Amino acid sequence: MKTKGKNLIVFLILACTSAGIWGQTMSSRKTVSWKMLLNEAGNNDKDAQYIVGKTYLEGSDLFFSIAPGKLDTVIHVNKEQAVYWLRKAAEQGVAKAETELGTCYSLGEGVEASNEQALYWFRKAADQGHSLAQSNLGVYYKEGYGIEKNGDIALYWFEKAIKNKDREVDNHLAAIKEFIKELKKAGYSSDRAQIE
Repeated sequence: MKTKGKNLIVFLILACTSAGIWGQTMSSRKTVSWKMLLNEAGNNDKDAQYIVGKTYLEGSDLFFSIAPGKLDTVIHVNKEQAVYWLRKAAEQGVAKAETELGTCYSLGEGVEASNEQALYWFRKAADQGHSLAQSNLGVYYKEGYGIEKNGDIALYWFEKAIKNKDREVDNHLAAIKEFIKELKKAGYSSDRAQIE
């Protein structure tokens, strides 16, 4: 498939994902099949790899379409497959995939739990400005998960996550603000943070 066509398909997939309309005919009369998405992921398309990984991570009770009104399949949760595809996208620098992979390592979903690996992937995504990864790093430094506790660095990452004003942290905003307040009250300062 030509790159322009591939990018259009990935764009349509992303649009359908965000609009929650898997399995429906798109306005341009293009449809998205699971097989097509897997094929694109197998052809090293990093966006398709992320979507496949995320779909396996959460499952889909909606259907992928092979033609208007015809259903292809329902995707069930498969954490191992999720990690496989998320890793492929993460290795190509997709920040969302890096964050999801970090979370898998943090929780031991589809892989053996590893704070070291979680930190590695969170840092890669945080360095790209991914706010959820930044807030996760804040938690790791605040609590000392797999790393020495450091309130200054925790505060640094929490403040970066808040400054991004990204929807990724909207559900955690109150907790992050409370962490910031708590760390400042304890005398920590992000100005003293020595980031590697």
